[in-house]
Amino acid sequence: MPQTDDNPFHVVIIGDASVGKSCIFLRILDDTNFKWSSRPRLPIIEEYGTIYLNFDGKRNRFKVRDGGSQEEFRRTVLIYRYFYNVNGILLAYDITKRKSFQNLTEWLEMSKAWASPTVEYVLLGNWCDLEEEREVSYEEGREFAEKHNLIFLEISAKTGENIPSAMKKLAKKMIDSRRRQEEEKAQKAAAEREKMTLQKKSQGKVGSLRKILRGLSEILSDFIFVITVFFDAVLHRSSYDHL
Repeated sequence: MPQTDDNPFHVVIIGDASVGKSCIFLRILDDTNFKWSSRPRLPIIEEYGTIYLNFDGKRNRFKVRDGGSQEEFRRTVLIYRYFYNVNGILLAYDITKRKSFQNLTEWLEMSKAWASPTVEYVLLGNWCDLEEEREVSYEEGREFAEKHNLIFLEISAKTGENIPSAMKKLAKKMIDSRRRQEEEKAQKAAAEREKMTLQKKSQGKVGSLRKILRGLSEILSDFIFVITVFFDAVLHRSSYDHL
């Protein structure tokens, strides 16, 4: 059995009200036993679900939270709790409601203002099964994603289409991002250790040089003393011989 990573990844689903966030949330948690409902039970702020995905021989843990509507985000004084320690964001809109697509920029700006700059994103165009009601084209979603450097998928919270794939893509991005951060941290730590080692060596060389100079100073002082005594004796003897 793969070893479980002790450090979980945190994911939040955000977007306008009624774009299907709660259905996406429930699909991610248990796609097999998911039962479609147009009015799923809405999780409260403190609730989240946990899933496990295997990557590179490790069993990774993901804590997923269903975010509230934009109005709830604005009025809650605990908005930071939605984004605190978040590693990945699923940004959702409804392809049958253009307004939800137009509000994506505001959602993106809000998340970037509160979340870590290293957070990873996946853009989700929900309800792709309602093709006849579509108001936002696939190309528009793709262009928005490319503009903001996001992974993009159209999904269906009703049929489950592309939801497992979306979560796996986000998971892979988060894992790769954490690995890069850990590598950068290790490189900085190694560079700092090397710097301290060089400083110690430099201080050691300076200390050795000081000892040498101090020794030479003592030798020179002794030499001057001997010369002084010698010339003093010569002068005294010369004066004596003159008498």
